[in-house]
Amino acid sequence: MPALLARWRWLSWAFFIGLIAVWSPPVGTTVGVVLLAITMVVWRRPGRLAYAAYHAARGAWSLGKWEACKQHLGKVLELGIDAPEIRLGLARCEVRLQNWTDAAAAYKAYAERGGVLGAQDRLHAATAAVEAGDAEWALTLLADLPAEPVVAAVRAEALLKLDRPTAAIEVCRAAIGRKLRLDQELAVVHHVLARSYEQAGEQEKARRTWEKLYAYDPTFPDAAERLGLDPT
Repeated sequence: MPALLARWRWLSWAFFIGLIAVWSPPVGTTVGVVLLAITMVVWRRPGRLAYAAYHAARGAWSLGKWEACKQHLGKVLELGIDAPEIRLGLARCEVRLQNWTDAAAAYKAYAERGGVLGAQDRLHAATAAVEAGDAEWALTLLADLPAEPVVAAVRAEALLKLDRPTAAIEVCRAAIGRKLRLDQELAVVHHVLARSYEQAGEQEKARRTWEKLYAYDPTFPDAAERLGLDPT
């Protein structure tokens, strides 16, 4: 939880104890007044607004309102609460909004503040980094993730960005293995593989891969266009 919430809990207890102490004269009243005064001074208006904005962001997230969640988290930052979790929340919102450059920047800000990314966030961060043009960082993020098709596709995309089509082909082939039937994830890997063949100058292999994608789904992105066919 952000430091903001930890401070809120401490101040809430102080306020509660102070409120009780006020009704326990004579010493209790003095202690209570002092505690209440301290909470009023420490818990300034920006803190209350930041706390409200944070909870508004959580509510928007639960409803799938990514843009609203992003705006509320941005308000928390504006009020001076730059906790790592706020940056992570922003990154996740940007991913869902497909604002890849902003997502990559938010993930980097989270990491720079000591945040540790889980496997799913590393995959999202790598995807954002590739789209934002930071392929080297993407490869670093994916370094020790399992060689699943979705990971392989992002890794191959990063290699293509670095003009390393041969390495991208190897990654795609390893992910495909001996699987003959395509599913959605393997189709994405074949899509990267076809473009890797094209970049490597292996046009015949690229065409065969596009044909396999077209047979799987005539509307799959780029397949019909590359083959000079009408997807309808």
